[in-house]
Amino acid sequence: MIVDPTRLSGFSAGRWTLDPTRVPGGLRSPVELTVNALPVRAVAAKDEVVTFTFAELCERPLGVREYLRIAENYSAICVLAVPDLAEADRDPLLRFSNMVDVFYDRNQRIDIQAIAVPARMLQAKEPPYDAARTLSRLSTLSTTG
Repeated sequence: MIVDPTRLSGFSAGRWTLDPTRVPGGLRSPVELTVNALPVRAVAAKDEVVTFTFAELCERPLGVREYLRIAENYSAICVLAVPDLAEADRDPLLRFSNMVDVFYDRNQRIDIQAIAVPARMLQAKEPPYDAARTLSRLSTLSTTG
């Protein structure tokens, strides 16, 4: 996913891209970052933009503190390989929701590459209690694909 550096400003400058064919495999040369003393692998980190996979940000035990630290260090965050949220487990969905809250509240641009629309979160076995708020925030992103 390529971010236009002239449009780095604000959460709603981001986008939700539907692309079920572009799920990255193993990372060839991940960028090792330290976030609150935790090692976190980025797909790429350059200047004001950092790119992660959903697995790295939401399937690992990261929390609001880590998302806040990322928001402090970068102007734009890209999240690749977001699965169909209806099939995601409870904890990754909760982390995803927390991550969206942090970046929205901090007005950080977020670009998401996913295999399904965000509304699928409501069909999850255990959707986050605040799924409606998360979806409302994600609705401010432009949608492509």
